[in-house]
Amino acid sequence: MHEAYTYLGYANRKLGRYDESLQAYDRALKINPDTPYAIEYQGETFLALNRIAEAQFNFLRLYALDVHSAAKLLRAMHAWVEANKAKPPAGIDVPELAAWIAEKAPSVPGEEKWTN
Repeated sequence: MHEAYTYLGYANRKLGRYDESLQAYDRALKINPDTPYAIEYQGETFLALNRIAEAQFNFLRLYALDVHSAAKLLRAMHAWVEANKAKPPAGIDVPELAAWIAEKAPSVPGEEKWTN
């Protein structure tokens, strides 16, 4: 029932309950470690918590499993960069993340448009 935990995590993320969300994704991924939706949504939760390195890891993992889910996470990362350009969170190099996204985008179908 990894799907149930995945969607429990999704619902909690949308409600801003990030700890509960991550717990649900962890359970989903223990049941099925290669669940693209759980990996993608977990990555979006990491973004909401400004845990950028973990979101990047999830993108790389997704890219190997399901390029379409990887594209969704990359779009979420791009949106995060746009939302945080003016006032970056402490300790996060937003231009560096933007460059990382631009580097990865050409290898993701439909995401070639982001460049520095």
